[in-house]
Amino acid sequence: LGETLRLTHQQAIKHGLKTHQLLVAEGPAAGAKQILSQLQEGDLALLLVLSERDQVFAILDPALTH
Repeated sequence: LGETLRLTHQQAIKHGLKTHQLLVAEGPAAGAKQILSQLQEGDLALLLVLSERDQVFAILDPALTH
């Protein structure tokens, strides 16, 4: 899991994103909550969820019905 995060971070920086534009959370559920609190209409978020899937889907489900 650490390797995936490291590679994703490196590639994002390589392709023009700034470090402050990348959010890293303590876990998938915390990350889903964090990103949902910041998204605005028209935004796109990529959530790489390899664990805690049930919790993440429970967090996302109400947001998808709005």
